[in-house]
Amino acid sequence: MREASLGAQESKKNAGGVYAGCDFTGADLRDINTDQGRFANCIFAGTRWSNTRTLTAVFENCDFRDAEISEVFFDGRRFDSKGPAGLGENKLKGCDFSTSRLESTSFLAIDFRNLIPPRGEQYVLVTDFPRRVEIASDRLKANGSGDASWLALRYKMEFAAAKFLPKDATGMLDFGGLSDADAKLLAAVFELDH
Repeated sequence: MREASLGAQESKKNAGGVYAGCDFTGADLRDINTDQGRFANCIFAGTRWSNTRTLTAVFENCDFRDAEISEVFFDGRRFDSKGPAGLGENKLKGCDFSTSRLESTSFLAIDFRNLIPPRGEQYVLVTDFPRRVEIASDRLKANGSGDASWLALRYKMEFAAAKFLPKDATGMLDFGGLSDADAKLLAAVFELDH
């Protein structure tokens, strides 16, 4: 299935890219297009994902356990002609990422109260995420160090997307790949015990 298109625009004559209860177990889903796709109760266990952006795709109650997910953007924002315009339909509601292996993967404007997050010490759930992102961003700017500037750049998309979440949303920070110094600084600006 590599490089396949699994999405399609809905119209009066076409139901669009709707997948309900489909089993993709073990599929190679690298470089696929999911635009306009709707996936409900699908099994993606043991799949391989790479270089996929899910701007207009919707995933609900899907199983991503044991999936290898690299450089994928799960996006909960809605877009109009001017760019991000609020929350969209993709909330990843009920999706299970508990044993997924994530690498350079982002969850933009996704409330982690609605899904099962990946397990591991590198993943830290942060309550009241939008407010805490704002405070952490201000602290990184005030710090002025090269490490602080790098962290602000590294998490730029996640931080910008946080403003679209409900005020009481829970977000996730991935500390994977950070040096000890960068991890310590990120934990400090978020007031985390990590």
